[in-house]
Amino acid sequence: MEYLTVRETAKKWNLSIRMVQQFCIAGRIPGAQKFGNSWAIPADAEKPRDPRSVRKQAKPPASNLLDSAGLMPLMNTPFQPGTCMAAVRAMEAGPQRDIAWAEYYYFTGQPEKAVRAAAAYLTGPDMGAQLSACLIYAYANLSPPDPARPLCA
Repeated sequence: MEYLTVRETAKKWNLSIRMVQQFCIAGRIPGAQKFGNSWAIPADAEKPRDPRSVRKQAKPPASNLLDSAGLMPLMNTPFQPGTCMAAVRAMEAGPQRDIAWAEYYYFTGQPEKAVRAAAAYLTGPDMGAQLSACLIYAYANLSPPDPARPLCA
């Protein structure tokens, strides 16, 4: 069996030397053997798929749904002080913007509006929106009552 060096394999596969070394270390090249500090790679070995491209393909198609990484979209959006409302308005219509409005209402001292905005997302298929809505809904309902409004009439 004929073997190639990491450098030769990198040139053959149009990859960096470091990437070929990483494939060898990870055991992604069948038949690759380490001799001291060098790798011997079978000349007929097939180029492994780049794990970064596999992850990209594994992602679901882009949608307007929030995922667990997108919880509390307004808190996770950079904006200049004083431009919060503009940041919300700039978001694409859908759950992300609706939850951002609920956040805006909560953080501007409007818990009743925050509860109403979040309530629509307390149930539904979008887990990110549901979790965000639950957080906003719970915190908005914990807000201290308005001292000018009596608790009981």
